[in-house]
Amino acid sequence: MTKIEQIFWGWAKYSFMTLGWKPKPEQWHLAEQRLYICDDCPLRINNKCSKCGCNLAAKTLVEESKCPEGKW
Repeated sequence: MTKIEQIFWGWAKYSFMTLGWKPKPEQWHLAEQRLYICDDCPLRINNKCSKCGCNLAAKTLVEESKCPEGKW
């Protein structure tokens, strides 16, 4: 999956969540684990990664996405 596809799918999943869609339990668990790791990262500013510029709530929902610092 290309980076642009990852961004698209991340935002699509995040947007669908606001409409009531719920990710599969394993997707939700993975996103929670990733966000937990991001909580202590100095590059996290609110819900955004200052290195890659991604919205973390959206990025963590895409299984193929990776942390630019290699933390997940």
